[in-house]
Amino acid sequence: MAFGTTARKPVGQQVAFIRKTLTAGTAGNQTVTIGILPKGASILRLTTMVRSAYTGGTPTISFGTSGSVAAFVAATGALATTLGRNVGTLVATASLYQTADTTIVAAVAGVPTGGGDADVEVEYTTPDETP
Repeated sequence: MAFGTTARKPVGQQVAFIRKTLTAGTAGNQTVTIGILPKGASILRLTTMVRSAYTGGTPTISFGTSGSVAAFVAATGALATTLGRNVGTLVATASLYQTADTTIVAAVAGVPTGGGDADVEVEYTTPDETP
């Protein structure tokens, strides 16, 4: 496989991902930007890799955009409280295909009072190649 000229113009059909580490401490609710998906990207999976479970309150994690933090995965407790890899259930919507560059966020809710340490990950296909 040949190399692309930039990260936004890969050569060949590839699956890409963006990842961000969330560390709760005693911060309670928080919304963090994971990254920006390019126009034409299609979301395949949204997951967490929990190393230290969120505790206290009723902690949940959701995935979406800054305008709608649960646009792609509704707030789910297992994404915040189950150790290991957890796959979010994608909403059945055309919004999983990005019609413009889109900022993706993860939102921790449920007012966790204890620690929590998790990577949030967005797996997606890149836009179609252009010759």
